[in-house]
Amino acid sequence: CGVIKTDVIRARVYGGEATSEGSQPWFAGLLNIIYEEGEIDFDGPFCGGSLINDRFVLTAAHCVFGRTSNDTAIALNYYDRRNFKESEMVHFIDKIIVHKDYNGNPQKPKADIGLIKLKTAVKISSSKLPICLPSKSETKFSPLTALGWGDLFANSGIKPDKLQKVAIPQDDNVCVQLFGIKFLLSHICVIDKTSENKKYLCRGDSGGPLIRREQNKSTIIGIASFSNCRGDYPAVFTRVSRYFDWIKNNTSDGLYCAT
Repeated sequence: CGVIKTDVIRARVYGGEATSEGSQPWFAGLLNIIYEEGEIDFDGPFCGGSLINDRFVLTAAHCVFGRTSNDTAIALNYYDRRNFKESEMVHFIDKIIVHKDYNGNPQKPKADIGLIKLKTAVKISSSKLPICLPSKSETKFSPLTALGWGDLFANSGIKPDKLQKVAIPQDDNVCVQLFGIKFLLSHICVIDKTSENKKYLCRGDSGGPLIRREQNKSTIIGIASFSNCRGDYPAVFTRVSRYFDWIKNNTSDGLYCAT
């Protein structure tokens, strides 16, 4: 899991720029299914997710709460809106699992984590590859990269043509100041305090992964939960290691790659 070819890695663009084809083969886009005159069409992505084995996508609970397999589909290997190939990219859903403790509070969500089971298993390849899960004990991470299809500017509604990635450092102190020490048990805060052109997450980035990359292996350590689309406020991610057992218990019928 989480390992791609070196030549593809070098082709990536960093610092809040577009990703390159094949550089994020685990990223999943959540699509709206549109029914019109007997035909099925797709719109989005409205949220992100991450392929973690051949049958399951990990995302935020608030992205899928109240949704069903009739109105939601998954796009894999989709990095450019101008090059959407329905037959190759779209995967239909068998069921959606939302954590039982999810509270639906947009300002301070609890257990903002969900799973999407695909109707058929994904054929694992270099273009559709699961990302690794962290161990239950991991707490500090560096460096970190977030992925998403969110607004390019705060609340602008202007979406990028290509999947975006941005490097943002973890900051536990700002989490504690805003939400208290216990908040860190189940969340990760990231904030860019250094650059003039602040890097941040915005509407549409929800559900996407926060990734640690070490020794050529990518691991999902967070799921985008909430932010206010401003660089002076942290982006908050659900801490994946906190829910390791829940994820494993609910995805046992999927095939995991060797770590």
